[in-house]
Amino acid sequence: MKITLEKGQQLFFTSDTHYSHSNICSATTNWTESSNLTRDFNSLDHMNDTLVNNINCMVGEDDILIHLEILALEDLTRYKNSEIELFVKTFT
Repeated sequence: MKITLEKGQQLFFTSDTHYSHSNICSATTNWTESSNLTRDFNSLDHMNDTLVNNINCMVGEDDILIHLEILALEDLTRYKNSEIELFVKTFT
């Protein structure tokens, strides 16, 4: 894959954000004794909104973000209503 940046455009990489991962969120986890394993949010939506807002604060509308993540199929529906435009390429 070759990426050509336009003038003023930036390239960002992120991975393992755990978007919609209910066990990572302290409010929705099923893990026992998980205080050091979870993120301190009052709801899964709060965690997801924070992830999206933090990305949007750094990545401009014309920038390119490469997001490396293992996405569960049930999680993809949550991206449709977010402010992230999602393009999925599967590598085997």
